[in-house]
Amino acid sequence: MILSKSIKHGIAQKVNRITNAISYLLQDTLGPYTIRLYPIGYLCNHRCPMCWRKNLVSKIKYKSFPLLEKGHLTIDEYKKLLSKLPPVTKNAEIVGGGEPLLYENIYELTALIKKQSLSGSLITNGVLLTKKLALHLNTINWDKIRVSVHASNKLIYKKINGSDTFEIVWKNIRYYLSIKNKKLNTKNTIGVLFVIQKDNYQDIFNFAKKAQHAGCDYVEFDSLYPYHKKMILSSAQGEIALEQLQKVKKLLTIDNNVEYTINIFNTQPKTILNKNKKNDDYYRNKSCMIPSESLIINQFGQIHPCCFLDFSERETIICGDLRKNEYDVWKFWKQNKYKQIRNNLKNGHFYKTCINYCYYILPQRSF
Repeated sequence: MILSKSIKHGIAQKVNRITNAISYLLQDTLGPYTIRLYPIGYLCNHRCPMCWRKNLVSKIKYKSFPLLEKGHLTIDEYKKLLSKLPPVTKNAEIVGGGEPLLYENIYELTALIKKQSLSGSLITNGVLLTKKLALHLNTINWDKIRVSVHASNKLIYKKINGSDTFEIVWKNIRYYLSIKNKKLNTKNTIGVLFVIQKDNYQDIFNFAKKAQHAGCDYVEFDSLYPYHKKMILSSAQGEIALEQLQKVKKLLTIDNNVEYTINIFNTQPKTILNKNKKNDDYYRNKSCMIPSESLIINQFGQIHPCCFLDFSERETIICGDLRKNEYDVWKFWKQNKYKQIRNNLKNGHFYKTCINYCYYILPQRSF
């Protein structure tokens, strides 16, 4: 019996829906695949105009950041937390909030993550990625580093990062690449990030070329959060950025997310190119699996569903406190409050913050 293309397509869709339903059920049952330590602290050695910390609630401002370092999770508390993760958890990301390499026990924390047989990821501005730290991370077989650079030259870099550390950062990246390449450590990757905004949108192609020439393992692009109104591209600038991304797509032979970034420009109603699109149309029949796949834990052990529903003035959802829960992610994961948040977003019942600010591309619900 020969099946028609339409019948085969229908069968494939049904199989896909069943597979997704089983996957979602397992995630709800077994726990998060990834934990994100975000923020691990608020202190930073940069003053980026685009910094998310400028949108924190009124009680948490720059002058208060040193105070917020008091009472953060100790290395012993992180040890308890990492030892009680569900078996399904395979990834641990150190994200910062400020600069994560300012965390006083960063050597011990990264070593603990690898001792738990987790895949370790680090996001940093790269200034403190010293030779000593680079050697340490390669010795413990750290998995991934993403360095936020956002520029191909000193002048643009200073505007974006509020710092004159351009040469230091690229020197640190090149050294890290040299020692990992000597070890033939192909699993250990280091790449660079470029957040597109008014001061650097014309630098997209040059940045990609510099990253590839330096030997970086990958390059990532990102859109600016929609609440940075003064730095968001105009419609004409957005078209130029899109043209540069199309050129980059043809240039790069290293790993990249250029296609995804182009799709954000072309499909997301929050981007300047699609500002006339209705959010309601975009979010219809969509799903968000981020709270089902990952868990965000801040420096006090409090848990958030994602990086938008955090300490901002937009909408804050604190789901629980691991200090009160004996640092046991497994116990927390099964609590009804977080189950409800996972189910809401999984089934397309989005929060105001999701609709007004989140610019990620969401998958179509298939269950």
